[in-house]
Amino acid sequence: MGKIKLVFFDMDGVIFDGLGWKILNFSLGPEGHSIDNDGRNMWSNNDFKNCMEWIEHNLIFYKKHGLSMKHFYEIVHNIPYTKGAKETFEKLKEKGYKLALITGGFKNQANRAIRDLKIDHTFAACELFFDDQGKLTHWNILPTDNEGKVDFMRLLIREYKLKPEECAFVGDGENDVFLAKEVGLSIAFNGTKELQEVCTHSIKQKEKDLRAILEFL
Repeated sequence: MGKIKLVFFDMDGVIFDGLGWKILNFSLGPEGHSIDNDGRNMWSNNDFKNCMEWIEHNLIFYKKHGLSMKHFYEIVHNIPYTKGAKETFEKLKEKGYKLALITGGFKNQANRAIRDLKIDHTFAACELFFDDQGKLTHWNILPTDNEGKVDFMRLLIREYKLKPEECAFVGDGENDVFLAKEVGLSIAFNGTKELQEVCTHSIKQKEKDLRAILEFL
């Protein structure tokens, strides 16, 4: 196993083959398409003070739209795992690594991964709550994206009494750059150009298969 003891993962695009926010937004029709595109443009233009404002931009729309618990869970429970995800996590557990997920995605979706893949820890940006009639009533937002990923990484390594160089990270997006630069080993899994430039290793595939990361762990 070498000196790496704890491996952090991004969720959307790495463990799951799809972007949860985008899939949910697009499932809500033309207005959902507009909300998604507007949010991404506003983020690029620095119109949001932080990631939590971007998240709330979506959540306010969900509540106004009348997002139901049934529809929400149909979406997040049917986003497919990336090919090889189950086998990858089984192998990493066999090798003795501690495994953690830090994502700007849905906690409700991350719960699938922690259950199915036996991940040790998950930190996710947004958890949705529904009432007895299945209507969206409230949410919990955490700053677990961009720079916030580093904060949650540091929290966990403090508890394990580890150093950053004893950790690895697997991500795919520009928002993963901050965490990738902090750890001893980083893997850009079919990642953006910005992420590839800062990672120790880069994987590019025609067909995604998460087992490719095992070569470096």
